[in-house]
Amino acid sequence: MKLDPRDSRPGRPAGPVLAALSAAVVLLSGGCGSPGGSAPAGPAATAAPAQAVVPADTTAGVQLRWLMASMARLPLSGAQVRAHFDAAFLAQVSPAVLNQVLRAVASFRLLSVRVSELSTVVADVSTGGAGPAQVFLAVDRQGLISWLRISPALAGPSPATWSCVDAALQSAAPRVRLLVADVTGGSCQPVHGLDPGTAAPLAAVFKLYVLDALGQAVAAGKVRWNQLLTVTAQLKSLPPGELKDEPDGTPVSVLEAAAAMTSLSEDTATDMLIHLVGRPAVEAALTRTQMADPALDRPFLTTREIFTLKLDQWPALAESYLAAGQAGRRALLAGTVDRAPLPAVAAAGAWIAPRAVNSLEYFASASDICRV
Repeated sequence: MKLDPRDSRPGRPAGPVLAALSAAVVLLSGGCGSPGGSAPAGPAATAAPAQAVVPADTTAGVQLRWLMASMARLPLSGAQVRAHFDAAFLAQVSPAVLNQVLRAVASFRLLSVRVSELSTVVADVSTGGAGPAQVFLAVDRQGLISWLRISPALAGPSPATWSCVDAALQSAAPRVRLLVADVTGGSCQPVHGLDPGTAAPLAAVFKLYVLDALGQAVAAGKVRWNQLLTVTAQLKSLPPGELKDEPDGTPVSVLEAAAAMTSLSEDTATDMLIHLVGRPAVEAALTRTQMADPALDRPFLTTREIFTLKLDQWPALAESYLAAGQAGRRALLAGTVDRAPLPAVAAAGAWIAPRAVNSLEYFASASDICRV
C-alpha cells in the first residue's frame, strides 16, 4: 500500500498512488537461494536494522505511535484524520480511502526501527491482515502526517552469492549498476560491483552534491545552520514537499531546508539551498568529491529548471537546451528557463512516460555516489 500525494521526482509524473498491500516474492535462479536468508559474505554485505520496541519520541515517532494505537479503533473519524494528516495529503487521499486501506492491514506490531529522524521514521512491522511490512511515515513542519507508505516485506530466499545477486538484479531491468562497499573511516573500499563505473540517472540522489556544497559553506563560515532563508515564488518548485504551498516570505532556516531536502526529498528546499550557495559551488562539489565525469552535470540544474525543460513547450525547449554547448545552455537557462513561470502540477498529467532520461537528468556512477 502506498498513500503518498507527494510522490514525484524529476523524470516521472506526479500523483498519488494507492495499491493493495500484497506479498512480494523475489524469484532467484536455481541454486541461488539461502534457506536461512543470509546475505553474501563480505565486510559490507548487509546492515541489520536498528532494534527498538517503540518509536522514538520525535514528531514522526509520536505520529507512528498514534497510528499503531489507532489500528484497534477503526474506522477513524473525519475529525481524527484531519487532526493527524495534513491538508495536502487529504486533498488526494480521503478519510474513507485511508480507512479502507488501514482495514486491509488490520493491525501493527513494531518489530524494529530502521530510520528515526525528527520528521521521518521507517519501521518494520508485522500486520494482522497482510503479513510483514515496512512503514515509511513523514510529517510536515506542523507535525502532521504528510507521507505514509506501507510496503510489503520481501519474502523468499536471499541470494547466497554475489553472482546470484547480479543475476537477480539483471533480471529486473535492462541496465543495472551496483556497488557494495565498505565505507568505514570515510573511504570507499569496493567489495563487489556490477558496472559501478558507468554513469546513470540519479533521481533524488543528486541532492547529496547540494548537501556537500552546503556543508563546505558552513565549514568555511559563509553560511550558518540557523541562518534564515525566505520562500519566494522564484524559488518554488513542484512536489515532493510542502514549501511550495507556503506563502511567499515564509522564513525557513538552513537546517530546516537541509533536513527537508535529505529526509523528505523536498524540491523547493533543494532549490533554495542551491540558490544560497550558488550553482558554481555545487558544480565544484562534483570535482571535490571525485566524480569521474563532472561535465555530465554542468550546468548543474535546479529541480525547477528540470521541470520547466520537461514540461514547458515539450519537447522543443528541451531539444534546444540539449543541442547547445555548455555556454549556450547557461545562456538559455538565464534568458529563458529561469524566467518562465513554474509549470502547474496539472501540466504533468500528460507526462506518463520517461522524458529524456538518458540526456536531461542528473548523472553519476555507483562509484561516484559512494565517494560523495
